[in-house]
This record gives sequence, C-alpha cells and structure tokens, in this order.
Amino acid sequence: MSDTPVRSTVRSCLRKFLDSTGRTNVEFRENSHLIRDLGLSSDEGVDFVLDLCSALRVELPQDFNPFIHESGDRGRRVSEMIERVEHLVAKAGTAA
Repeated sequence: MSDTPVRSTVRSCLRKFLDSTGRTNVEFRENSHLIRDLGLSSDEGVDFVLDLCSALRVELPQDFNPFIHESGDRGRRVSEMIERVEHLVAKAGTAA
C-alpha cells in the first residue's frame, strides 16, 4: 500500500497512542488486529479518535470508533482502520 499523508498521520498517531498507554514495545503491521494483537479496547478507540481529529484537522463522525468495524460485530485491523479514516477524510473534503 502506498504511503499517503493520511496513512502516515494515522500510523504516527497510533504509535504515539500506544506509547502514551504504556505499550512502548508493541509493534504493529498493516494486518495487526487492534484489539486482539495490540491489546487496545473499544473505549480507547473513543480517545484515539480525538487524537486523529486533532492531527488530521478534520471532524470525524461522532459515532466513529476507529478500533471497531462499523458493523459493530468485530474489531478492525490496522489497514482497515487506515482505509476507513482515509475514506472519512476524503468524504469530509479535508486532507492532512
């Protein structure tokens, strides 16, 4: 996958978020599952979306949890989260 400004920003935010929650040694890849592999929770997704809004300078939907699939039935992988954020940013007409 090519590196876009949004992709880079989301990855950077995720690294900072993991570090801020004491997960400094946790490595992630595109196929890492945010909840199962990285130990993140749905509640932390609510906090993380605020970091994304600030870093991307865009308002993301209030019901958007980047760690949970929009179906609500499962968590997301890093790549799925990035793709969803890219979609929402493009829809908002703003890019980082």
